[in-house]
Amino acid sequence: MDKELTEAEKRALDYIRSTREYAEMDFQDNNSKLWVAQNSLVTAAKIYIVDHYKEVNDYSDLHLILRSGASGLKFYFGPKTGDRVSKSPIIREILKSLDEETITIETFDEAIYDWSDGDFSVVFNGVSYNWIDSESVIGIASYIEEKLGKNEI
Repeated sequence: MDKELTEAEKRALDYIRSTREYAEMDFQDNNSKLWVAQNSLVTAAKIYIVDHYKEVNDYSDLHLILRSGASGLKFYFGPKTGDRVSKSPIIREILKSLDEETITIETFDEAIYDWSDGDFSVVFNGVSYNWIDSESVIGIASYIEEKLGKNEI
């Protein structure tokens, strides 16, 4: 059953139809090109981390949800919420639970790029996190880039 589109819906659909991606179509080929570009970006970020991670002295405020391909586990990194006070007991309990799961990075001991297969691993606080996910790689590289750009090394 066709329904009459609202003006907002029509504008949204017309905008999508006006994009280069819609006009070019060739969706499979374009998707492959995007995948290659994304993979190249992540690989460059891995090497950037290897080249520069020692130049940053403080990683304690790096927020990251790291996924380890080796273990399949998620790890939460960032500063603890500490003694933030909330009047709500529910919020206090949630913050306490988050603090218990959150790991503050005190030392970034090693960054390892396996050139044979492209896997990337890090060692934080003496603990190895192997085969970390692409989003974590981009997050770490962006953090280093930001710190070096702000001369906070």
